[in-house]
Amino acid sequence: MHPLVLLLALAAPSQVTTEDAPTVKPIATWKGAEQTICELAYSPDGRLLATADDDGDVKLWHAATHALVRTLKSHKGRIDRGEIDGVKNVEVVGGVESIAFAPDGRTLASIGGDSKIKLWDVATGALAKTLGEFRYSRSLAFSPDGALLAVVGNNADDRHALCVFDVKGGRKVRQIQADEIDVFAVAFSPDSSLVAASGDKGAVLIYDAKTGKPARRINTGAPTTLAVAFAPDGKTLAAKGAGCIAIFDAKTGREASRLEGLDSALDLKFSPDGKRLAASSRDGAVRIWDVASRKEPVDYEGHEDIVRTVAFAPDGRTLASADKAGVVKLWAVPGVGGPTVPAAVSGAPGAPPDPTPLALRFDGIVRPGEAEYNRERTSVRLRFGPGRWAGTVVRSSVVWGDGNQGQDHWGQGAGEPTFASKVQEDVKGAFFIFSLNGVDWESNRAGALIRLTLPDGKPAVATALFPIR
Repeated sequence: MHPLVLLLALAAPSQVTTEDAPTVKPIATWKGAEQTICELAYSPDGRLLATADDDGDVKLWHAATHALVRTLKSHKGRIDRGEIDGVKNVEVVGGVESIAFAPDGRTLASIGGDSKIKLWDVATGALAKTLGEFRYSRSLAFSPDGALLAVVGNNADDRHALCVFDVKGGRKVRQIQADEIDVFAVAFSPDSSLVAASGDKGAVLIYDAKTGKPARRINTGAPTTLAVAFAPDGKTLAAKGAGCIAIFDAKTGREASRLEGLDSALDLKFSPDGKRLAASSRDGAVRIWDVASRKEPVDYEGHEDIVRTVAFAPDGRTLASADKAGVVKLWAVPGVGGPTVPAAVSGAPGAPPDPTPLALRFDGIVRPGEAEYNRERTSVRLRFGPGRWAGTVVRSSVVWGDGNQGQDHWGQGAGEPTFASKVQEDVKGAFFIFSLNGVDWESNRAGALIRLTLPDGKPAVATALFPIR
């Protein structure tokens, strides 16, 4: 039996809308910023989703409800750029270019327009330390062992560089000049032994993370390579190639395979199991490839602007994306069964109460002749367990169905209270009628994940599995 668990699409109606489509459509959408969201990052435990934007803010969102937990006013300020023709040049800055959670989830690093590299305490939102300044920063990444933080961009001398910092000591341990290319992205190998930087001239430069010595150079064939990502097993890495996404052998630097179907890639992320690769693009599409089969990618359409960043949830079941208009979307990753429940953000200031989990029991399809029958909808009777449920209100839901081809289809079901009857009681106990949006589902069975408000006003989430034929 397919376990149905909490979708990340549930949220307060004032913040999130869920799209009405059965396949390859976002399961949730919300406005995360007024300007461009430059990067997304899930906390390692999946409890938080962080967004970095051109407004100068890093926002931490509750992953289960999408409620805003806190905002880090991280990189707004003014920088004295000296004098130009006798006139003092003071630049107003603020955009956050890159963020990353430390592997233990306790620290978040950010870098932005004020050129400062900042480390934040995730639990309190307080600034823990500032590592230094890095002019025109582009990207940063923690080593998987949490010991190092790599940053690429232009250093204080305005030279292209990759700098590596000791996180615990807060000091720069090495600076690697990359004068031959303008560097845009950085990534560590899974064992923390290598660090790769990609940039213009189609170059990916790989260095020994401990010594800073060059290990190899990969020529992707693309004029500019804005993103690079190591596979979780460390054997390969992905980068933008000439009219494709190229997969390279991490040891030899040789091209191992190609993933066709994308001319531009602004961000690349492997799924945690390494089986899939996601990319964001200038055309507003999000694409996911099956790395082994190299089949045509699945196109996730819905953004109306350039998509700057993508991020897989730690369980690999959800993909987040964000665009230049500040819109965040969540997508169910095909073939893995849908998102799982992130743990509560226990004690986090501003975090909403965690929904009470409930179980619902299927008690039959509503058939012709029954009072609740509606020929335009497939309706089922769902029952609560023992208890007092009078006054419970059904708010919204997301529905899962297993298609005839064995694929997972995620879409909006009863998105408004009108698709569910009021909670009623009979000799068997409390129940309500739940109606799917339409009767032409390809599935033989479905599951519903339903958001409710209990009689005492507390939020709850209920799950149910049932046949619909």
